[in-house]
Amino acid sequence: MVAPPKREAGEVTESLIRQMTRLAAQHDAVNLSQGFPNDGPPLEPTLGIAAAALGGALDRLDIFDQKVVDLVPEGTDLNQVTVKDLLAKLYNPKNSVLNQYSIPYGIVPLREAIRDYYLRFYNFSVDAEKEITVTCGATEAFAATMRALCEPDEGVLIIEPYHELYPQQCSIFHLRTEFTNLIEVDGKWEVNWEDFETQAKKCKAIVLNLPHNPTGKVFTHAECERIVNICLENDIWLITDEIYEMMIFNGEKQICIPQVFPQIREKCIVINSVSKTCSATGWRVGWTIANPEITFKIRGIHDQMVLQAPTPIQSAVVQFLKMPQNHFTEDIPAKYKKRRDLIIPALHKLGFKVINPDAAYYAFCNYRDVPKLKDFSPMEASLFLVEKVGVATVPGDNFYARNKETEGIKYIRFCFCRSEDLLEEAIKRLNEWLK
Repeated sequence: MVAPPKREAGEVTESLIRQMTRLAAQHDAVNLSQGFPNDGPPLEPTLGIAAAALGGALDRLDIFDQKVVDLVPEGTDLNQVTVKDLLAKLYNPKNSVLNQYSIPYGIVPLREAIRDYYLRFYNFSVDAEKEITVTCGATEAFAATMRALCEPDEGVLIIEPYHELYPQQCSIFHLRTEFTNLIEVDGKWEVNWEDFETQAKKCKAIVLNLPHNPTGKVFTHAECERIVNICLENDIWLITDEIYEMMIFNGEKQICIPQVFPQIREKCIVINSVSKTCSATGWRVGWTIANPEITFKIRGIHDQMVLQAPTPIQSAVVQFLKMPQNHFTEDIPAKYKKRRDLIIPALHKLGFKVINPDAAYYAFCNYRDVPKLKDFSPMEASLFLVEKVGVATVPGDNFYARNKETEGIKYIRFCFCRSEDLLEEAIKRLNEWLK
C-alpha cells in the first residue's frame, strides 16, 4: 500500500479526495470517495448548453421544438438522417454570442434566475445587479470571498470535521486558521459551544457549511441563531456554504441565514453552486450573495482570477433554476435518502459506527470496531479498502487539523451519491472482505 505524500501543516497540496478518486480508477474500485454522482443532470439544462452553443438561444429551448421534417429537404429518407445532420441544421455560427465572453460576474438572465430562485424557495429578496456574483463553482466563490474579506494573518474559524478546501484556500491567501469541533453526543453531532466562542473571538470570519459535509448535520434554528449572535457581538463575518441545501432528509427546511436573521445580512456571504443539486459537478457554475460593497470586491478578485464561468453553461443553469419546485423539494432529497437508507444499515452490520446523516450524501464512519480495519490508521484503512476490497473512501483525518490525532484517527468517509447498483456492488465487496 502506497500512501499519497504526507502534507505538512499549512502546506497547500492537491486534494486528497481527488487522489483517492484516481486510486479508485487504478484499482477498478467502486468510487465512494469523491462527491460526484454517476447519474447526470436533468434533460432541460443539458439541452440548454446545446441550445446556447449551437444556436445562441438564450433562456429558451425553442430550437429543439422544430419538427424533423421541417429541417430536411422534401422527399428526404428520414431513415438516412443522423443526429449530426439535424444538429447541423440547428447550428447558427452567426449568432455565437453565447460562446463568447460574457459579463464577468454572470449573464443577466442567470443572475435574475438566481434572484428568483431565492425568492421562490426562501422568500429572500436579492438585488441581481448589485449582490450576486456568478463564479467558477463554489470553490472559486470561496477563494474570492476569502481574499475579499481577509488580510494575511487574519483568522478564519473552521468547524471540524471540515471540507478540505477551507484550510487549504486559507493557506493560499496566508490566512490564519482556527478550529473548533463538532462532537458526538447521544447519537447527534453537537457544537462545542464553549470552544466555539473562544476560537471565534480570534477570527475575522466564520465558515458555516450547512448542511454539513462530512457529517450530514442539519444545523437547527437555535444553533444558527447562536452563531449569528456570536458574529454580531464580535464583529465577525459569517460565510455560509450551502451546496447541499436541497438534500435534507429529516423533514427540516434549509435555513437561509440572511433571510431568517436579517440582522446579519450585511455581514453574511452566501456561497452556493449547482454542482450537487444538478448532478453536474463538472459544470463549474456557482455564486456568492453579499452586500454591494463586498460584492464589488469579490467581483474584482473573481475577474482577475478566472474572468468568468463558461457562458454556454451559464445558460444551462438558467434552465435548471427554473425547473418545477417539486424537483428540488421532493425528487432530489428522495433520491439520496433512498441511497442513504441502502448503505447505512449495511455499514452498521459490518461494525461501522455512523450517526445517520440528516443531509448531504456522506457517511462519516467510526471504523475502530471493524475487526479487519481497527488496527489500521485512517489512510491505511482507506488504502486497504480501495486496493483489496475495491471500494474507495477517504481517510477521516483528512477532515481534521487540531483534533487530527484524537478524533480524525477514528473515521473514514463513504459517499453515497452513486447509483443504487454501484452502492449494492460496494456493499457486496465490503461484505466479502469485512464480514
